[in-house]
Amino acid sequence: MPSKQDGRERFEALLREVSEALERLAGKADQAGAEGKVFYRRRIEELRSKQDVLRERLERLGGAGADVWEIARDSAESAWKDLKDAFERIRSDRPPGGDA
Repeated sequence: MPSKQDGRERFEALLREVSEALERLAGKADQAGAEGKVFYRRRIEELRSKQDVLRERLERLGGAGADVWEIARDSAESAWKDLKDAFERIRSDRPPGGDA
């Protein structure tokens, strides 16, 4: 079973990956046509909201005592899965007008 520190470091690495992916998505939005910009901006907003939830749960994880650490970790895992699933949906989705 991973330690509390290992779990926290893993989530922090995942958050960095998410931030980088959001930057790439923002770059696509900047290059897209008008409809594509709206398409990407909505998705970026959705992902940032989910990223904020994960950050909040990571903060709880960092402050959790040994007795509730597993519960906090499970909560953070759930937030990560939700964020990852949203990214997967967006990857397979295409903006209107073929802006990609």
